[in-house]
Amino acid sequence: MSNIETVQRIYEAFGRGDIEAIGEWIAEDVRWEHHPTGNTAQDHDVPYMRLRNDREEVVPGFFEDIGEDFEMRSFNPHTFLEGDGIVAVVIEFDLTVKSTGKRIHDEEIHLWSFGPDGKIIAYRHFLDTAKAIEAHS
Repeated sequence: MSNIETVQRIYEAFGRGDIEAIGEWIAEDVRWEHHPTGNTAQDHDVPYMRLRNDREEVVPGFFEDIGEDFEMRSFNPHTFLEGDGIVAVVIEFDLTVKSTGKRIHDEEIHLWSFGPDGKIIAYRHFLDTAKAIEAHS
């Protein structure tokens, strides 16, 4: 299976709510949302931007935070690019933050890094951090 196919299956499992299936593709020591130059959304503790350092923190942790944090109105991964063990995906989304009632409709990029065994070793997403912070304030 190609890395793009793996990522597509992850999005399919996410859409079904099958979070346990996602764990099969994630390395034990995954680096999730590691931003070496810093990230203001992490500094403001936006839940889905929290740094996670292993599969147990991602599954179920990251996905629990998503479910608790916002209501997803739409989630459309529409462009997939692959090269040198990395898959980048452009996603259009529309969500409402539950704690504030604020809505975000935007695009973001998910960056998936794969090890030689085909497992995900790192994940980051790039988004308008000002919008995320504002929606959580």
